[in-house]
Amino acid sequence: ISCANIAGEVIIKALDDVKGVVNKTCLQPYEERWRTEIGHEIKFTVYMRQFLDSLTDDEINYLFEIATQHEELTTMIEATGDIDQQSKVSLSSLRYITTFVTRPRLLYKLSRFVTRVAFR
Repeated sequence: ISCANIAGEVIIKALDDVKGVVNKTCLQPYEERWRTEIGHEIKFTVYMRQFLDSLTDDEINYLFEIATQHEELTTMIEATGDIDQQSKVSLSSLRYITTFVTRPRLLYKLSRFVTRVAFR
């Protein structure tokens, strides 16, 4: 919805400024504004997808076991989950889960993912 609002504002301004003739330059603010507003979330979801794709079925099942065994984690996910801002709940959950993970290979994958998104 926020990108639709940005698009509406930009097109109205473009139509006002150029008297009905819209070109690439007039619409450039849309590109800049949406990237500023949600670009980091899009990058995050790409990294999250790559991380999830790197997991085996067994590793995914293991993470879900951890999540379901700790009620405070489930409560936190329910309270902070947001489809439009997945980074908030994902990073909080992963930081919490890593305290219970005992598999070295999975810890390595988790640490690479968290490091990658934390420093971008």
